Amino acid sequence: MLNVKLKTILLFIAILISTNLHSKILDKDEARQADLSTLQEEISLFQSISLGISLSLAHCDNNENCSLPMEEKEIQQLLDTIESRIDSLAKRQTEIEDIIGFNKVLSAYISERDTYSEHLSKMKELIIRFGSNDESLQYGVDPDFPVEAAIDEDLLDYLSELTSFEDEELLDDEDIEESVTPAEANIPSQ
Repeated sequence: MLNVKLKTILLFIAILISTNLHSKILDKDEARQADLSTLQEEISLFQSISLGISLSLAHCDNNENCSLPMEEKEIQQLLDTIESRIDSLAKRQTEIEDIIGFNKVLSAYISERDTYSEHLSKMKELIIRFGSNDESLQYGVDPDFPVEAAIDEDLLDYLSELTSFEDEELLDDEDIEESVTPAEANIPSQ
């Protein structure tokens, strides 16, 4: 019985993963021509992204040493995309025959817009609250400076040690045997 439940759960997870692998955020032209099921797939993708953002923000909420994995402008870009979907759907309202499906999709986009607005507000709040204590919360404040280029002193020390080790002349095993006498190596002579 437990084995069947486990298989069912794994099948459900596999279906969710495979569905999300085929989803993508549509560009403006694709969105204008997309049917309701394609838009629903995009909404699912926005919901998955939103869940990740929500978890990241919740993790950083009480953690001063947290570094946010995204920038405000990235959330704003997603929010702008959702806004454009809402506007596009409003213009297409008379063309769509499935009014119930249309209303569900439009409501889902509006709900996601509200959620992303909350994420953006929460991120700004975290930056204000912890920004003076921890510069890592202000990820992307200087967009010209890549985060990966930040100097890590421990890494620099390690690289210096590694370089000095590589500069030392290494002896082959054959050279060691020739230069060390049996007395020096504590090997009894025969």
